[in-house]
Amino acid sequence: MDAMQRLAFEADGGVMAVLGRGESYLLVDLDAPLPQEVMDDAARRGYAFCGVLGIIGGKATAKCERDPQAACTMLHAALGFVALTADRLRSKPKDGFAAWMQRIMELPDARG
Repeated sequence: MDAMQRLAFEADGGVMAVLGRGESYLLVDLDAPLPQEVMDDAARRGYAFCGVLGIIGGKATAKCERDPQAACTMLHAALGFVALTADRLRSKPKDGFAAWMQRIMELPDARG
C-alpha cells in the first residue's frame, strides 16, 4: 500500500482526492460516488490527479504527486479542503447533555 492509499484508509475525518491544474482544482470526496458528469468536466478542463487530502488524528494531512504543478495545485486545494472540513464540522448537529438527559428520563422505569 502506498502513502496515498494509506492516507485514504487511515483518515478519521473526510478524505478527498484532488484533481486540477494550477490554481484550479476539484475536491473529490472518496467516501461518496462520483457522478460521471463531474469526471467528464474534469477531463474537459485538462485536470490531472494531484494527490490526496485527509484528516488523521485531528490534523490535516496531504500526500502529493511528485510534480511541481501538482504541488502548486495541492497548496491551493488544501485551503479549500480545510474550509470545507470546518463547515462540515460546524454543521453537524450537536446532541448535548440536555438532549441525552431527556432521553434518559423518557426510559420506562424498570423498578416496577
